[in-house]
Amino acid sequence: MTFDCLGDSVTYGDDGRGGGGPEISRTSHIGALLGAEEVRNYGKNGSRIAICPHHDDSVVERFEAMDFSADAILVMGGVNDFFQQCRFGAPRRTGSWHVLRCA
Repeated sequence: MTFDCLGDSVTYGDDGRGGGGPEISRTSHIGALLGAEEVRNYGKNGSRIAICPHHDDSVVERFEAMDFSADAILVMGGVNDFFQQCRFGAPRRTGSWHVLRCA
């Protein structure tokens, strides 16, 4: 099974002191915990889930750049949305995808 992990610095593996990286991230443990063959880390420091003014790196704006051959996509984020007061949109269902449109 292959997992794509999309999110913010928690997904990426930031240590809060300007260091870290994918090797210390939560995603680095998912393979062992869930028996995944491959886990791809699409975390980015400072990223939000919602689209916010003056930023172009939200999860909504970046998810299409992922390799969609994964069996599952885990979205981990929301911390930066809260602190930067970015509003979420309304959930809707599109085919087999559950989408939270954030705008």
